[in-house]
Amino acid sequence: MSNITNEIRLAYGSTLMDDGYTLWNDGNTRLEGFIVGGVAHESMCDRGDAIEFARLFDEYKDLMEEDSSMHLGLGTWVHGGQIHFDIVELFDTESGAIWKCKHRGEKAYYDIANGKSIYIKNQ
Repeated sequence: MSNITNEIRLAYGSTLMDDGYTLWNDGNTRLEGFIVGGVAHESMCDRGDAIEFARLFDEYKDLMEEDSSMHLGLGTWVHGGQIHFDIVELFDTESGAIWKCKHRGEKAYYDIANGKSIYIKNQ
């Protein structure tokens, strides 16, 4: 089995089992920090459509790898029977994540250490 096939299987299985998954452009795992989406357009597929998941995974992996100067990740999450794809950015500080959310018009950021989304009000 090819490496990309293994990556897709891991991402798809993790997304379905854990309601989300993030693959970072440097290959490292993150235990803390804050994630903000909206780096690129968002896409989605039905949660049972493994072929479309694989196609979107390839597309978003390429997008994520275009800019190695930022801490970017390919993020997936499940909502309403759909798997959503986005390119996400990692921030060390919560204030940086809040600022970027407001700047990008995002509704929330994700706190890795506490495992939860934090919704903000755009002002």
